[in-house]
Amino acid sequence: MPVVRVLDTALAAQLGMAIPRHIRVLIKKNTWELEGYGGVVQRDTLASGNKTTAFYLNKQQALLICILSKTPRAREVRAEVIRRFDAYEAPPAQPQTAPGMDQLMGAMTALMQTMQGFVQVVAAKAPELRSSTL
Repeated sequence: MPVVRVLDTALAAQLGMAIPRHIRVLIKKNTWELEGYGGVVQRDTLASGNKTTAFYLNKQQALLICILSKTPRAREVRAEVIRRFDAYEAPPAQPQTAPGMDQLMGAMTALMQTMQGFVQVVAAKAPELRSSTL
């Protein structure tokens, strides 16, 4: 399963940073700590004709940046980061059966077994039944 990551400026916008790209200063200043949670993924991009480096953070790195940002929304954003990453990483939910479906299936199975028994009895008595009707 690929590692899920969040774009640095998207995280900054959620944190309420006035200039989202300024999060990159925080990331560069704390790269050594971020690397403790996995490689820091960087991609060179062009923004408004200028070359810039975008960072893609994994769950632990994003949480650390939220803590280090000390913005008023940091606590709220940390909770959202956890929810979103957990939702993506969770195994698919098993289909739910309708209430009472298990009981219905049990009754259907019992009925089928009874019917099979009845068919076996009829099949065994078939020669007797044929001779009595003649």
